[in-house]
Amino acid sequence: SSGINAEYGGSDYVFVFRKITNSFCLFQVGKCSRLGNSVKIAEKCSFKRSFIGDRVQIGPHCKIVDTVIMDDVTIEDNVSLTNCIVCKGVVIRNKCTLKDSRICDGFEVASGSDYVGESLVADSEIPNMMSFSIYNSGRGSDAEDLSK
Repeated sequence: SSGINAEYGGSDYVFVFRKITNSFCLFQVGKCSRLGNSVKIAEKCSFKRSFIGDRVQIGPHCKIVDTVIMDDVTIEDNVSLTNCIVCKGVVIRNKCTLKDSRICDGFEVASGSDYVGESLVADSEIPNMMSFSIYNSGRGSDAEDLSK
């Protein structure tokens, strides 16, 4: 199977036994949080009022609060997420802090980044957004001519 067995204790702490290395690690999950299937979490992480999707990998020393993380996301070491939406396939590199932000499908957040109130979009999505805004701007000028 996945190589990790998680056991919930009486508190908010989760003890994980790693079959591969025969070692234990510890992370904290608040009562209003949910972890998906095949999630890999390193030690000394905390989750409060958050949803973690399937096949998510989270490095050590991460703090995740009031955040939704969708499937197939990779979060490296020392990342702090507060009130964020992290969409499918996102990679967040080391030592990032994000607050009140949305990270769209496939975006890669560079190491050491600090964002507040941002919507981060992958380059592959920009042409679709540009064609939409050009189309709308053309329609707006037509609408003015028709109102005369």
